[in-house]
Amino acid sequence: MNRIWPGGKRLSLTFDSASAIVLGEFKDCDEPRGEPSAKGVLAALLKDFEGPVVYGFPSGHTTAPFVTLPFGVRARVVANGRSRLIIEEAGVE
Repeated sequence: MNRIWPGGKRLSLTFDSASAIVLGEFKDCDEPRGEPSAKGVLAALLKDFEGPVVYGFPSGHTTAPFVTLPFGVRARVVANGRSRLIIEEAGVE
């Protein structure tokens, strides 16, 4: 897990091997007055990340139909206007 302390310093190298980041929808995670917003906090934390960051993927805690993401499989992120996640191999053999 990547922990970020005041000042924005990351204490883990978890993101160093990532080529893309896929984030969920974060339903009802914003403060009542709108600031800070979950999307704004994540954007600030990931501002130096060089790969694509996809926000709003329907997985995890969501109220809409969701997608189950298998761990340990190859996947590809396409972020060129219509972002999508392509899982390139089966979760089980």
